[in-house]
Amino acid sequence: MSTPLLMTIPEVAGALRMGRSTCFGYISRGEISSVVIGGKRLIPSEEVARVAREGLSRRDATTRARIAEAGGNAPAMGRGRPRKYAEAL
Repeated sequence: MSTPLLMTIPEVAGALRMGRSTCFGYISRGEISSVVIGGKRLIPSEEVARVAREGLSRRDATTRARIAEAGGNAPAMGRGRPRKYAEAL
């Protein structure tokens, strides 16, 4: 059986052995690229292969660097402190 060009979120989550919510998180942060066709979010199979091969740590570092260059806040780990607490410090 051949690999499809585009995969759904549940297919990608299963292939990468992660939950759907985790998969959506990576997509929303731009760490996994996706396309929307007919209102359905799909991930290219080449992107799934890249993540399986390289993991997400390299892309994480690049994403954090890109956010930092744009003047945004890119915490090294986790989600960081909520804004109201970070401003008080």
